[in-house]
Amino acid sequence: MILDSKRTKYKQVSVMTKCTPMYGFTLLELVVVLSLVGLLLTVVAPVSISTLEKSEAKTELLSAKKWLKQLSYQAYISSNTVILKLNDNQVKVFSANNLTTPIQIKEFLSLSFPQQTIFINSKGVAQPTILEGRYRSQIWQLSLTEQIANE
Repeated sequence: MILDSKRTKYKQVSVMTKCTPMYGFTLLELVVVLSLVGLLLTVVAPVSISTLEKSEAKTELLSAKKWLKQLSYQAYISSNTVILKLNDNQVKVFSANNLTTPIQIKEFLSLSFPQQTIFINSKGVAQPTILEGRYRSQIWQLSLTEQIANE
């Protein structure tokens, strides 16, 4: 109600004189869409996470192979024997001159090893020639002679 200045009577004015179309979604439509998205995520997310974990584990295995090759080259170039002590998910690298303090310690997330010792002589040749371990709960063996020669 607005007060008319010429007359002292009240004049009724409509606030909405035009019908304007309403844009947007109803609450029901939003709830249905969000429910479908949630259902889709519960199906897709575990598969995506599993694929990501497999990819990270494979990357770690490849980097471990490359690292072992570098240790072999390092032993050859420095003309020193390198000793690897493997236990669980940890590899300690020692020089033959100093067996008390490791030169390097490397830990793995998805690789593990039974307790074993590998010697890499000054010529870069590993003894024993087979490295045993577990990769994603599966037993695997790596030939260290092929690893060094082929790559």
